[in-house]
Amino acid sequence: MSVNDGGEDITDTLTWGNLEFYTCSMSPSREEPGDLSDALGASCFFDKLLGHPAEVYEPQGDEFLLHSPRGDARPLPVYVSDACFSPLLARERGAPRRAVILAHDARGFSHEPGASRLRELADAVARDLGAVAVAPDFFRGEGWNERDQGPAYHDADARRAWFARVSDPDAIGRDLDEIVVPFLHNDRGVRGGDVAALGFSWGGAVCFVAGRYAWCCCGAAAHSTLSCFSLRGSSPTEAAALVKCPQMLLQSGADPDATKRGSALQEALPGASVLDDYPAMKHGFLLRGDRDDPAVARDARDATARLLAFVEQHQGV
Repeated sequence: MSVNDGGEDITDTLTWGNLEFYTCSMSPSREEPGDLSDALGASCFFDKLLGHPAEVYEPQGDEFLLHSPRGDARPLPVYVSDACFSPLLARERGAPRRAVILAHDARGFSHEPGASRLRELADAVARDLGAVAVAPDFFRGEGWNERDQGPAYHDADARRAWFARVSDPDAIGRDLDEIVVPFLHNDRGVRGGDVAALGFSWGGAVCFVAGRYAWCCCGAAAHSTLSCFSLRGSSPTEAAALVKCPQMLLQSGADPDATKRGSALQEALPGASVLDDYPAMKHGFLLRGDRDDPAVARDARDATARLLAFVEQHQGV
């Protein structure tokens, strides 16, 4: 629980339209967002991330529970970082707002070090790009890791069954279209078409699902894991054919060639899409890579800048 300047815990309950959400913590006032050049130039904000070990980073955003208007789904936990949240000011100025939805990897929303780094990246997006950054917990408290799965973690059949269950495109789409995006539109003043998806590993599949909707301007992902579509009776290429907006995939050397430049997957994606890879990197290098390794730090810094430049290019078009 965060505290305000007076040291008091803050808990609140709010409603907006069909959504009910609970403020688990509210942070003190934050700095004004900087220029995009601050994030994408030589002093890329990934340098700032490198300075904060995951175990000591203190998130600056808020934790919410968002409820579906259907009432037939479990509440969706989200982490929201918004450096300039003022709906009243936004309405008075009539200025459009942008949002970035960050999608976690298969290990889950709470598994370290990726959990802290995801929130850290959300804070940096909000601070340096001036966007509303929201990271939903699509797995609602679990993940594919030994702590959450126990002995099943080492069982191949259990792994396939779990990935098939959590990778239902229709369920992911409902979380996005019926819960997250209405929150962004109604509560944070984000207009349709100014929402981007930023994913990591399993979160790359979330970018493809988001790309089916008119409110999504683009998807950008690092080391995407797209084989989960095959567990749902489809394929990565068939899923790509349903995407309506440009996508960027920055793969590791260990990721399948079928998800890289020159593949059938690239042919199926919209024409402005970009596929590239970092041959020397292992899967997960951006979100979970060893920051003390100079090569990992270099490629993670470069990939981060490219992903955010791609988002900036397509938002507000």
